[in-house]
Amino acid sequence: MVRYPPMHLDLNFLSVLCDLFGPMLPGRRDALTLCEVGDVYASVRTAWDAFLLEKAFPAGSEVVFSALTIPHMADIALAHGLVVVAADLDESTGLPSETSLKACLTEKTACVIVAHLFGNWSDVSLLARLCQKAGVYFVEDCAQCYLGRDFQGSHAADISLFSFGTIKRRTALGGAIAVVRNAALRESMWRRTAHFTRQSHTSFLQRLGKASCLKLATWPPFYTLLVWAIRLFWNDTPDVVLRNMVRGFPKASIPGSFRIRPSLFHEWLIRARANGATQKSTLARGSQWEHILTLAPSIARRFAGHKSSIRSAWLLPYLSDTPDETKKELQNHGFDAAHSLTSLAAVAPLQTPNAVRLLSQIVFLSVPKNRSDGGLETHTVLRQLQLLARYENQRALPFEDKAQRELSP
Repeated sequence: MVRYPPMHLDLNFLSVLCDLFGPMLPGRRDALTLCEVGDVYASVRTAWDAFLLEKAFPAGSEVVFSALTIPHMADIALAHGLVVVAADLDESTGLPSETSLKACLTEKTACVIVAHLFGNWSDVSLLARLCQKAGVYFVEDCAQCYLGRDFQGSHAADISLFSFGTIKRRTALGGAIAVVRNAALRESMWRRTAHFTRQSHTSFLQRLGKASCLKLATWPPFYTLLVWAIRLFWNDTPDVVLRNMVRGFPKASIPGSFRIRPSLFHEWLIRARANGATQKSTLARGSQWEHILTLAPSIARRFAGHKSSIRSAWLLPYLSDTPDETKKELQNHGFDAAHSLTSLAAVAPLQTPNAVRLLSQIVFLSVPKNRSDGGLETHTVLRQLQLLARYENQRALPFEDKAQRELSP
């Protein structure tokens, strides 16, 4: 039985070669220096650290995080002598509600940073205006919801950060774009990084080699052999092995590991990947996901972020009351769903029950390889939804007739 992995790498190596060496062709030299979206950083963590270095908030000032984020982001704030506060989430959007954010704002609050989850994006203008009234900075971490050069996040945010990490959309094997809307702050943040050590070309080639292995590992026929080997020779699960392979900073010192600049080749790749997509082309995948959900609307409500403004279907985060059993049921039919695919963690578990519950319930469905037009393989996804409907039929999750007809030969 061919098995399908819970993720794939959004990278074509022929396009990488074109992105790396294309700017050297006559008429394309501007691609070496220009990025149509924002400024290039080694990672979102680097841009976040540069912002905190520049603002130099007094020790003891509070930074409010949305409750689910990458732990390093909170660690960087702590390293700057700041106090971390968490605003609990609404699982239907993956963002804090106005009520939960307002409850976190105090006279000590210096900044709020909100992370969009699972490739989804929602309008944060109401949250941003709430921060503006309180006189605090508002930063949105757009993570893997990069939609193209004509999309720069919410214009109400002071800063919008986009990641190009290994498993992100339009991956550049690391790196980030920062859209800083205050010109003086943008310039000073950029100057802050000028003395950071530039990574070597060797380190970039190592990333490229690692990505090649990951690309091969997530090709279903090879992935099937890999699963067999992992279960036979390692005391681990495939999703844990994949998660370890894609970590950009497995053993990081805070914040020293992030005070770096990408190598010149890597910087060119980040710019090319950022400039090479438009919102229309990137949303092709999301529109296909929307079509799938119209076939099974009762199941759609069980996905984290189902009320997001833009649902990209980069990851398919299904919420189950029995995640281990659901994962096993899907795996028994060849779909290697994962319970622990990302590095997300609850910032303050005792104060954020919604975030903790979401993490405990989440099962990432197997994501089929993109078609050439950027869409999903509808049949493969619908098959998983059909299995979920059968397995959880006692929870009133009927599989709609129109979805069943589309699955029929």
